[in-house]
Amino acid sequence: MRFLIIPVTLAALAAASSARASSDNAITADQTTSKIGQCMTVEGQVTLRPSQDRFGADLSFENNNGFVGYVPQVASLGDLARFDGQTVDLTGVIEPGHNGLTQIQVTSAEQIMMADETPDRLLTCDHF
Repeated sequence: MRFLIIPVTLAALAAASSARASSDNAITADQTTSKIGQCMTVEGQVTLRPSQDRFGADLSFENNNGFVGYVPQVASLGDLARFDGQTVDLTGVIEPGHNGLTQIQVTSAEQIMMADETPDRLLTCDHF
């Protein structure tokens, strides 16, 4: 029984340190074009604006015209205005987006947080 406790404890510690390190592993918006299809955390200052030519809103990353966090159902995510002008971490699968942009589609409030926040669990793309 003692042998089972040690591996489980080590696995729990590894998962906790991975969760805390998510913003340490973040990429910038400029790096997203080489990461299409991958689950990544993108960090940067964002501006909230209506999405062009489609329903929803965009979290437009500052100093970058090629990447957005696309929010198709704004009402389902609560108060997105709190992120406007802030540095955030956005986690999801990077995909080709609208008008030649790369994007992460934001469908869950768990995908976005202030950059200085520590997630309470390991962030993965399995359930977004």
